[in-house]
Amino acid sequence: MSIRNFATEIKYKDEEFQLPLLFKIGVSINAFDFIDVDKKMHSLLVAVDASHPRDYPEQLSLGAEYLFMETFALRGGYTFPTDEQEFSLGVGFKQSISDIKFAIDYSYTPFGIFDNVHRVSLNLAY
Repeated sequence: MSIRNFATEIKYKDEEFQLPLLFKIGVSINAFDFIDVDKKMHSLLVAVDASHPRDYPEQLSLGAEYLFMETFALRGGYTFPTDEQEFSLGVGFKQSISDIKFAIDYSYTPFGIFDNVHRVSLNLAY
C-alpha cells in the first residue's frame, strides 16, 4: 500500500494547485501454494493492484506469471478502465552459468490509437 504526493497545496507565484495525490494497494500470491505441486517445477504468481488517483477514475490491474522449472515464464496482465492500454502479454527466460545470472524478457502491449508497444529487457547479475 502506498500514498504518493500527500501534501498541502503548492503555491507557485500567484497560482495554487494540488499535487496529483495517488493511493495504491496490491496483493499477490502463488496460486500453487494451495495444491500439491512441485514448487521447483511450477509456480503461478497472481497479482491484483488497485489505484485511486485524484485526477482519473480508479483502476484495477490483474496479472499472472507462470514459471516453469524456475527458467521459463509466461505472463499476462489486464488493466481497466484505461483510455488505450488494456492487456499485456510477455515471456521470459533466466539462467545461471557459474556465478553469473542472466535473464531476457519480452512483452507486447497493443496501445489503441498508438502503435503496438514491444518491450525487451536484459538482466545480468553476478
